[in-house]
Amino acid sequence: EESVFDRFIKACTEGDQLAAEELYDQTKMDVKEGEDAAEALRKLVNDECSIGYTSFHLACYHGHLEVVEWLLGLPGLDFGAKTHDEMYKLGATGLHLAVAAGSLEIVAYMVKNGFVPDVDVRDNRKCTPLIIAAQYGEVVISHYLMRNGADPRAVDQHGDTAMHWAAYKGHSDLVSLYAVGAMSGCDVPINQPDNFGQSALHLAALRGNADTVQSLLDLGAERHNPDKKGKTALNLAVEKREPRDRGRTLGQMRIEHFLEDVHDHKSLMRWVQFSGKATYYAKMAMIIHTAYAYFFIVLASRVVPAS
Repeated sequence: EESVFDRFIKACTEGDQLAAEELYDQTKMDVKEGEDAAEALRKLVNDECSIGYTSFHLACYHGHLEVVEWLLGLPGLDFGAKTHDEMYKLGATGLHLAVAAGSLEIVAYMVKNGFVPDVDVRDNRKCTPLIIAAQYGEVVISHYLMRNGADPRAVDQHGDTAMHWAAYKGHSDLVSLYAVGAMSGCDVPINQPDNFGQSALHLAALRGNADTVQSLLDLGAERHNPDKKGKTALNLAVEKREPRDRGRTLGQMRIEHFLEDVHDHKSLMRWVQFSGKATYYAKMAMIIHTAYAYFFIVLASRVVPAS
């Protein structure tokens, strides 16, 4: 039979507030004479389940706003506690988890009601909630966090900013948002390197995110900057080609074309040579061009009298 604690964890995970309230009241009534009722209730809401999450963590992670509101109203809840999962050792707070869940409602409720003393709180990888928002492509939450003081220049344990992560994940809209520092009053240097000397452009190129590469170049990213191994974004794009994967290779060649100088057409020609469709259209163009040339030669031969 499941314990009261296990059932309480399950109710918070599933968003069943009524069941959670009943179990909370049951715990209060089951306290024996001489025992500390307040301590028993604190243990119920703050103890971790088998995966290292508390009831509050799980409610945030699954986006259950009503349960989160109820838990935050309970005396003794440790809303700043971090997870202690054995596998990933994330050390995430409820705010980190609500951002990962894409729950703007929970994020806003916590910020507005004073449950976020530091909007740039770090997890074990030194990721702020804004960096988590970048990893999950959360544009609206990013706007909200920046409007409430989140620093887009904050870096994780590898020196990567939210913009680095947005570029790596291919979120072009977020790259633009972080670059101009919308609503926060501070922008991120577009060419800021991480601990490996790589800028957002390097990460977008090696991941094959062509649209993001183009966005970064439009924003003024420097295409020739080398990382600590002396490699430019173009070098990384070339390395990431996969000969057995035509689609990936074409994508990398498209990136190479963006990264090479505008007057250099070599990358475009390589793309034409590799792509079956492009080759077909190129050959058709040549046939049409030859036909037109032949037509005008014949026409000229009829108009100009033979000597």
